[in-house]
Amino acid sequence: MRRISLLLLVLLLTVGALLPAFAAEAHDPAVAAVEAAVGDTVGVDTPGAAVIVLRGGTVVLAEGFGYADLDERSPVTTDTVFEIGELSTGFVAVAALQLSAAGSLDLDRDIAAYLPADFMAKLGLTYPVSTRHLLTGRAGFGGRIFDAWFRSDAYRFESLEEALLSDIPEQVVAPGTCYITSPFGVTLAAYVVECVTGMDYVSYATEHILAPLGMTHTVLDPTVDSATERDAVGYKSVGGGQFDGERKWRRYSGLYPACGARSSAADLSLWLEFLLYGGRSDVLPDAYRAELFVGLKNGVFTPATPGFVKQGACYVSRGQTGFFAASLAFDPAAGQGALVLTNVGESKLTGFPAALCGAAASVDDLPEGDLIDLKKFRGAYNDATGEVRTFVGRIDVMHNVTDCTAEKDGFLHFGDKRYRQIAPGVFADADEDDGTAALQFLLDENGKVIAAVTAEGQTFVPLPFYYAKGIINALFGAMVTLSGVFLLMGVYGVFRWCTRRKDLEDEEEQSFRYVLPGILAAVLALFVFIEMLIAFRVGASALSTVFFALSVVALLLGTCTTVAYIVAFITSILDRKTHRRLALNAILFVLYALLVYFWGLCYFGR
Repeated sequence: MRRISLLLLVLLLTVGALLPAFAAEAHDPAVAAVEAAVGDTVGVDTPGAAVIVLRGGTVVLAEGFGYADLDERSPVTTDTVFEIGELSTGFVAVAALQLSAAGSLDLDRDIAAYLPADFMAKLGLTYPVSTRHLLTGRAGFGGRIFDAWFRSDAYRFESLEEALLSDIPEQVVAPGTCYITSPFGVTLAAYVVECVTGMDYVSYATEHILAPLGMTHTVLDPTVDSATERDAVGYKSVGGGQFDGERKWRRYSGLYPACGARSSAADLSLWLEFLLYGGRSDVLPDAYRAELFVGLKNGVFTPATPGFVKQGACYVSRGQTGFFAASLAFDPAAGQGALVLTNVGESKLTGFPAALCGAAASVDDLPEGDLIDLKKFRGAYNDATGEVRTFVGRIDVMHNVTDCTAEKDGFLHFGDKRYRQIAPGVFADADEDDGTAALQFLLDENGKVIAAVTAEGQTFVPLPFYYAKGIINALFGAMVTLSGVFLLMGVYGVFRWCTRRKDLEDEEEQSFRYVLPGILAAVLALFVFIEMLIAFRVGASALSTVFFALSVVALLLGTCTTVAYIVAFITSILDRKTHRRLALNAILFVLYALLVYFWGLCYFGR
């Protein structure tokens, strides 16, 4: 009996000791924060989500919320697989650092030393770049024409080389100037890994990163065949807690090393453990893992590290694929990290990891000297990740151009915010009291603006004056108006020629060569309207073979119309009335052709 009593006493003491621990865990601030964030978003703007919180080597929370498939009412678990978008970039950075640790790759050497000569010739870079430039978004690349996303394996590229050469973005600034997010640059770094190792990127990263970490549900280059029952369905929020689930959204990325992977919260918790605590020499020695956290200056800000964005003591990675969104944040010094995976393109829940880890803007010492005249910064600016080589790109600029004006109130108006200058070229939000740097203009040695960078890591590049909102809207209106004019003139010209041809005594006046230029101009206008309709309906997806075929036809029509006007103009030189009419029409057509060319609706090569 004494032994039983002693055993009961031990059990009671043990339970008594555990109860406070369980109570503390249940009231953990991080858990409470997750519950609050999930309550505000899941079922409101998010169908389902998986959340992981790590602290001090322990999983504080690992749980799924909502539904992975609304039709099947299947719940999200930590094993549910989501598209993770730009979170994929971290694997490329680790792969490159592994090769650096092995002595096979110098991150600061020109990539031309590792890539085939014929590939480099086709790449035709304006400036040489290093692998470190590529990994830290400092290679100077702007946006691509193609979005490189597709919904069928039939459109897959055969290799990374083919995907990269399908569209080569411009280097809008010199390497090292500033930070510009670039999926193309990350994918180019993955191709460097392929060339150094002699293995395709997926095989290398799977064997040397995913397998050692035990990430068995992560797929770097998904295909139809790799789909599983664990895959979440992607949705679009249509408001009011409703989601577009008529089709099971699935997208594939041509630049998959930068944004194409799929993974689960359980797998990514292993990845987060490695980033936070290291101790995995089989993946990457800690001395080289530390290079993941080396920030490179972006003006007075320091957001660029290999694979992550630095925000104070916190490192953040966010991903978005249109129908999925993900985010990951961690603070190595505090030993805390969190990640969120959702099956909707935009969700407020993805801001939770950064908020939990205390992400904040990283600002270095401000430059000293006299403040710069605000007039120097005036003009039109575009997000550096956009492109302005095509109609779709320029329409996007027309809608989203950021105008910068210097007002009499002494403030700089950049977009929809007011800023006050607190150091040469450095500005704080005028409506905030903390005076923290929020915007900086980078200047070249001649004092000309190269770029404008923000504390959040966004970069804007200056545009020519005609991209200012008022001017570019006027240019678009002029093109649409002239398209309508030439379309109507062509129809009227054919009708008039057909109805009056027999009544005209002057054989020269009834000659078809005087009508032909108007007909060709009308057909060109029709093709311009068709191209605009396609572009407005399907956006960047319009930049396909069909769209370019139409732009080639538009170029041929424009050339033929020009020739027809020249022939008609020369042969009508003795007929003053006809000659004058053709001259006016020809001048109008030249203006129209220039507008069509400006808007990228004629294909002149890439």
